[in-house]
Amino acid sequence: MTEKSILNNAIHVSEALSTGFDSRTWRLLAFYGGVPVIVALYGGLNNWQLLQIAGYGPALAFYAAHAILPWWTTCALTSLAMLTLARWKPSPYVLMLIGSLAAAFVTLPYTNWLTESWDARWPSEQLHRQIAPLFSAEFWRYTASATAMWFVVNFIFDRFLGLPRYRYEIPRGYDFHDPKSSATEASPPTAQTASTDKPGFMQRMPVDLGLDDILAIKAEQHYIRVYTAKRDYMLLHRFSDAVRELGPDIGVQVHRSYWINKNAVDCIKPRAKKFLVKLVTGAEIPVSTPYHAMVRDIARSRGLRERP
Repeated sequence: MTEKSILNNAIHVSEALSTGFDSRTWRLLAFYGGVPVIVALYGGLNNWQLLQIAGYGPALAFYAAHAILPWWTTCALTSLAMLTLARWKPSPYVLMLIGSLAAAFVTLPYTNWLTESWDARWPSEQLHRQIAPLFSAEFWRYTASATAMWFVVNFIFDRFLGLPRYRYEIPRGYDFHDPKSSATEASPPTAQTASTDKPGFMQRMPVDLGLDDILAIKAEQHYIRVYTAKRDYMLLHRFSDAVRELGPDIGVQVHRSYWINKNAVDCIKPRAKKFLVKLVTGAEIPVSTPYHAMVRDIARSRGLRERP
C-alpha cells in the first residue's frame, strides 16, 4: 500500500473499533492479516524436521516472520506501482506481477538473514535449502510460487469477496453485493423527485437509479460503496466529489466516510460511546461527534424518534 492507503485503512479499522466491525473491515483484516497467518501456519506445520528440532513455537515464529513482512511489502509495492502507472492504467495482473517481482528482490536480504539465523540455531536441511542467493534456481522457484499465490489470493478477494485491491475502474455490472448490509430488502423512501441531471458517479452505475434510490454512500479507499434498498454497488470515485455532486438538499455527510439520504433515516440511536443512524433497510450508520446536533435536527424536523 502507499502511505495514503495505509493511513486510510488504519482510520477505517480504528473507526471500526469504536462503531463495530462491518464486513469490509473483516475482509481487510483477512487480506492483510489472515492470509499471511494461514501461510505461516501451513509452512510451519509442514516442516516436520524444524518442528522436531526447534518445537512448535520457534517453527511457527519463523514462518510467521517469513510470511507477514514479505506479504505487506508486496501489498505496498503493488500499490506503489498502481500509483506510479496510473496514467497508463495497466491491468491488475500487470500491477500484481510488478509488485511481486519487486518484493522478491526487496525482501531477499531479510528472508535470507532470517533463514540463516534460524538455521544456525536449529540446523535443518529443509531450512538450509530455503536460503536463496540472488538469481539462483531457489530464488526463482520461491518467486514463482509467491507470485502464483499472490495472484490467486487477489483473484478470490476481488471476484468473490468484494475487496478489489488493484483496479483503476470497476467494470459495468461488476457486482460487489454485501449481503450483510443489504440483507433486509425494503422499498426506497418516497420523497423527492429524482433530478434529471444525475451526479457523475450515478451515470456509471450498472443499473438505472434516481437520486431518491441512493440511501447512503460510504468511502472505501479509492472507491465508494453505494447503498440502495436491494443491494450495494462499488464504484471508483472520490467520496468528497460524490458528496458535492449529490448536493445538500437530498442528504448530508454524517461521518468522514458516510453520507446519508435524509429520507432513508428510520430512527437515530444515541448512546454513550456511539451515535448511530438506522436506515429503512436496517443498516446502521455511525455519526461523528460534530454531526450529532445536525442529525438530531433532521430527526426532529421529520418527526423521527430516538431509540436507546
